Amino acid sequence: DGEGVKVDELEALIAEHRPKFIYLIPTFGNPSGATLNLARRKKVLELAVKYQTLVIEDDPYGDLYFGDAPPPSLLNLSASVPGSRELLVHCGSLSKVLSPGLRVGWMIAPAELLAKATMCKQFSDAHTSTFAQATAAQYLKAGRMPGTLAKVRAVYAERAQAMGQALRRELGDAIEFTQPQGGLFIWARLTGAGGKVADGNVLAKRAIEKGVAFVPGAPFFCANPDHATLRLSFATADVAKIEEGVARLGQAL
Repeated sequence: DGEGVKVDELEALIAEHRPKFIYLIPTFGNPSGATLNLARRKKVLELAVKYQTLVIEDDPYGDLYFGDAPPPSLLNLSASVPGSRELLVHCGSLSKVLSPGLRVGWMIAPAELLAKATMCKQFSDAHTSTFAQATAAQYLKAGRMPGTLAKVRAVYAERAQAMGQALRRELGDAIEFTQPQGGLFIWARLTGAGGKVADGNVLAKRAIEKGVAFVPGAPFFCANPDHATLRLSFATADVAKIEEGVARLGQAL
């Protein structure tokens, strides 16, 4: 729902299927944009301990908040849930907050798992670009990241606001969504109001004819997809292009 994974339903699924791990994007998740609240974060860690199930926290968007900071990461909270640290993997990336072309990320994990992951990485591509790693290290060492984050947050906040306003103006009650408080996406649902299109796949085809592309929501579902959903990204377009793109989307609708 709007506050991330429902932990009661998650526990029922864990008990039934006994998965080897649980993968979550707790903060500004892709595609929903939802952020797991503090109580649910603690419960996830408690479930990991109770069922001895590994939790993978993917956190590429955690620093991209537009107002108040989100709740602490699972990694930070693990200190308050005994036994959870040994069952947690935390992944982060610079590509979403510093430069898309800087493909440098990190993993914090139990030693045994980290050793195996390192081996898999070496078999896959030997190692991440040494030049990219050195560039990232020098940038971070210079203390420039806080200033960069402030600028990035301001830019994305402006774009998110522009997209939300344009959607309300151009599509009206034919679309519903929650204004994002961070991240890079708006997760929306077509209502079919006024007899307009209520299928994301149909709208996607029409939008392409207008020179606009977005991702229909159905492929994000494991089962029983909601074909009325869609994911819109404000990551790469400036405000003028966002407004023009949404206007064309309204025409396609």
